[in-house]
Amino acid sequence: MWNRAKLKRQGKAAFKANYWRAVLVGLVLSFCVGGVGAATGRKTYQNVQEESAEQVFEENVPELSAEGLPPEVLQMMENAGAPMRRGLLAALVAAGITVSMMGTLLRTLLLNPLEVGCRGFFVKNLREEASEKEILQGFGNWGRNVGSMLLVTVFLFLWSLLFFIPGVIKFYSYRMVPYILSEDPSCGAFEAITRSRQMMRGQKWRAFVLDFSFIGWWILAALTLGILGVFYVAPYQFSTNAALYDAIRGQRA
Repeated sequence: MWNRAKLKRQGKAAFKANYWRAVLVGLVLSFCVGGVGAATGRKTYQNVQEESAEQVFEENVPELSAEGLPPEVLQMMENAGAPMRRGLLAALVAAGITVSMMGTLLRTLLLNPLEVGCRGFFVKNLREEASEKEILQGFGNWGRNVGSMLLVTVFLFLWSLLFFIPGVIKFYSYRMVPYILSEDPSCGAFEAITRSRQMMRGQKWRAFVLDFSFIGWWILAALTLGILGVFYVAPYQFSTNAALYDAIRGQRA
């Protein structure tokens, strides 16, 4: 049975031994798992839906003064106001949908294979000094990796519809999929998901506690405006997660 303190020591030692490469790959992996929303903007379809036409119009159209205007002009402006607001809202909704779709395509076609390669880097780095070129291995079996990670995303979305807790549980069930894909080129999508579920059986709570043990580090990272996260916490945690995969795989072997 793996030990949390031992995994963290192993992860820390591995990333420190190959520090700058681990920092670089950790930065890429951080973007893969959480950076799409920030990169593609704040306006999404859901955001736009929540705004009323009046709010959008007020925020985006300069205020006009009605002093000195004839009543006929004022009536014409009032009649034209509603169509203008509806048109502006429709344009913002369309822009939000476009941005959301572009973000989804970016994640599916580029970031998911990159994540597989990054996870493989940290696993290999536990045993030897891995090269940053390892992250490109995710594109060596691009179609399978894209399809597998997309399938995981779909499954997680469907489980999350059953409320928050089932989604979290399944997140931990599928946690090992990118590691499995990075190490076994012959493994298919459903097989990788099945193997991940088997590996995480009885391990999900302990893996959650391992993740939570980094909360203090992330608070410190926030106080440094993310600098500590980039240069220490993220590669440290990613390396520890790779050590978790390695330990559970050894137990199941």
